Amino acid sequence: MAHAVAQESMAAEYFAQQQHQHQEVAQQDDWVQQFQNPVVEQVATDDWAAQFHKENTTSWAEEFTNDECLTFGVDGEAEVPFEVKQGNCQFFKFLDKVRQGEIVLDEPDQKTWENEYGATEEHDAMAENPANIYSDAAIENDWVAQFNNISGGDPDFATQFATGGGLAMPPVSSLQQPQNQQPRSAANAPAEPSNWANEYSEMLKQDAKFQTEYVFQENNHYLMHENPFQEGLDLLSAGTLSEAVLAFEAVCQQRPEDSKAWEILGTTQAENEKDIPAIIALRQCRSLDQSNLPVLMSLSVSLTNESRYSEAIDTLQSWLLTHPDYAHMADRLQNIEPQSQEDDPAIFNFAMSKPLQHSKCTAMYETAVNEKPSPELYTALGILHNMTHDYVKAVESFQKVLDTKPDDYKLWNKLGASLANGNRCSEAINAYNRALDLNPGYVRGHYNLGISYSNLGEHAKAAEYFLRAISMQNGGKAGTSGTQEMWDVLRMTFSLMGRHDLVSRSLAADVAAFKEEFNIDGW
Repeated sequence: MAHAVAQESMAAEYFAQQQHQHQEVAQQDDWVQQFQNPVVEQVATDDWAAQFHKENTTSWAEEFTNDECLTFGVDGEAEVPFEVKQGNCQFFKFLDKVRQGEIVLDEPDQKTWENEYGATEEHDAMAENPANIYSDAAIENDWVAQFNNISGGDPDFATQFATGGGLAMPPVSSLQQPQNQQPRSAANAPAEPSNWANEYSEMLKQDAKFQTEYVFQENNHYLMHENPFQEGLDLLSAGTLSEAVLAFEAVCQQRPEDSKAWEILGTTQAENEKDIPAIIALRQCRSLDQSNLPVLMSLSVSLTNESRYSEAIDTLQSWLLTHPDYAHMADRLQNIEPQSQEDDPAIFNFAMSKPLQHSKCTAMYETAVNEKPSPELYTALGILHNMTHDYVKAVESFQKVLDTKPDDYKLWNKLGASLANGNRCSEAINAYNRALDLNPGYVRGHYNLGISYSNLGEHAKAAEYFLRAISMQNGGKAGTSGTQEMWDVLRMTFSLMGRHDLVSRSLAADVAAFKEEFNIDGW
């Protein structure tokens, strides 16, 4: 289970630091405000403003409006009234015709949101060829194109406006390019709209695919292994999660109907702090084997870590209603009425789309645990209490499970996360260390330790654990590794340390760049 509130606390410290820096800059710039707003002594007897109004009965604004305002032309030309220049300007002629109705700017027909975005066929067609956005129809509605039509397509209307009908500016020939500026070439020219649109569309496709379809890593050498499943188990026992993931991916590619392979792939990805691929793999396992109950409990944890609470609650309900020890209670459990807001106001204080769904699920588990307690029931209650930030009850639930399963490193991690989220980071560190004693290769434990150390203000120590977790995600290999979330948290930590040089270095997303700075085992 991940640090939700603890990460928010760390982020709050980071933004508070940034705000303080901005305030210091604002104080340094206070002289600017004093300069712009000088204190003027009042003159009691000689109020020049009053004298001015007394002596000038005619409004100066009227005089200014009635007089012709002269503007300066190019050197050597006589001053010309602005109205004359405006009348000779192609751009103002264009605006006058629009105002008088001689030119009507085309507007797209009003359509409902459903018509524009609801049609799947149209949306798919745009995704397949986003360059269609830049069609001839769009150009026909471009007022610039209409202006070019009435102005004869003269590209030098700006120059005409400057020299004979508007602002005074030097001729175009006198606008020299800076010596240190190179002419724009095809190599550094901006991309065509169709190019970036295609790239953006492809990115959206890949993102959607990543959220719903498992994306296997390329160049997997375990595809050639004679027994990748056993090799994966051995790697998992050794704590080499990234290599174990590759081995299990090879099994799933070779035997896509192997539900056990999908299950262990999902749980291994979760341990490696990658909940999204874990969710996809666990759901694939569930679709192949509806009787696999442990996968539901694992799936609910990953869904909770991704703040997908409604899906997590549905998963927990499915576990309870289909478990053979509680199947005889199914009808009674389903008829339980959820608590109202008056009975349990806490559940309505959090961003859950269905608070009553959470209330009912919690009541179902409490009823079941009163009749026949089990470690799984207390684990589920701990997950549910974390959703509503009731960390006291969450800690109590996980401690009851650990009384019967003291060597479960995942439970020690769940206890640590609940303690940390409840602002008990020192106790959380002890729980995480216990988890790592049982499984030194547990990436999630290292990452969560970093969060707790950061919340205690020990940012250098936190950075070491973040870097270790990032390195372990890639099996300690050189090169880029780690999830985007881990790198973002690491950069925030470097900033809290005041080490902006490390922030810049982290942009390459290569842990090898920090070997000299941090002493991390296994590097």
